[in-house]
Amino acid sequence: MTYLFSDEINLKNHAGKKYRRFFWISLAILIPIMILGVATKSLTMKGGITPISSFKAGNNTFELAYVDRDVDRKEVTMQFYVQTNQIDPTDPIQAYVSSSRGGNVKKMPTHLKKINDSYYAVRIENVKPKLKDLFVTLETETDKKAPFNPVSATRISINVPEKNNLTVQSTDNYTNNYLRFMVKSTDKAISNKVKKIEQTNKKISEYRAELKSQEHTLSVQSHSDKSNTESRMKNTKGLISDQQKKVRSYKKSLANLEKSKQYYADKIKE
Repeated sequence: MTYLFSDEINLKNHAGKKYRRFFWISLAILIPIMILGVATKSLTMKGGITPISSFKAGNNTFELAYVDRDVDRKEVTMQFYVQTNQIDPTDPIQAYVSSSRGGNVKKMPTHLKKINDSYYAVRIENVKPKLKDLFVTLETETDKKAPFNPVSATRISINVPEKNNLTVQSTDNYTNNYLRFMVKSTDKAISNKVKKIEQTNKKISEYRAELKSQEHTLSVQSHSDKSNTESRMKNTKGLISDQQKKVRSYKKSLANLEKSKQYYADKIKE
């Protein structure tokens, strides 16, 4: 029996050429499928992402801040914060949106508006009322032309309460949205930092309890047995010191976060 990848195939004869041709055709079909599978593996979820969710696009990481929809106007506006910003001003971000992925997908009419270096609004037109998700690609011209760069789309849910007249907003309104998002995002970071401080303080308490137990053990040991306990006590004290340094660092970061939150809150124009 002769197999597709068998060493027994003589590529110089007719049968070998036939197998070789079949191999390359199969490879040409499989490679795009495999690339698409890698590029869209995050899209196999039942529904699209919702605010606040982050996703990678090229060298940048974006956070979906807001999604607004006007069914009557058949429009959706998405607002994005650039969490990890590697955008070159000479090679700006472009937005491509479609209603599905795979096949010959037609790009939907899309308008991208830069609010500041870290915040963008994307308005999509001709959004059919029945649609629940859109597939969004944010990339630069360099990303688009890069060899072996698969199209990477993010599935975003547009199944949100309708908010009339919010799909088209002024730059001032978008700036306010950016500031509100930063307050919300900073508040989340503050909560995480407080949690880390609490967890670290708990560790310190546990190490101190262990140290107290070691001190008691040392007090009843003979001279020949004390060396090992003293070594353990030294190690425990080192662990306590390390955790205390972490708490001081967390508290310093926490103070900076609280200042940032207040800064953004003061900038919001009511």
